[in-house]
Amino acid sequence: MTTAGRDFALDRGGRISGTITDAVTAMPLEGTCVIIVQLVGSMTVGRGSDCVDATGIYEVGGLPSGTYVALALPPDASD
Repeated sequence: MTTAGRDFALDRGGRISGTITDAVTAMPLEGTCVIIVQLVGSMTVGRGSDCVDATGIYEVGGLPSGTYVALALPPDASD
């Protein structure tokens, strides 16, 4: 899309994705939530999260370059 008088571009950023499965049964762990945290010096910055569906797949996009950690919370973590 082009708009007269506007000249800029947006960086789409990177993404982290994967599949969460049970270590014993290899079945997807529906409802598990993944939090993506960027390591910036001695600080951490939350960059996004996604909860997996019946396929076990998660994806978080729009990430700037950097070093990341993915934290998985089991479906019953809020109980």
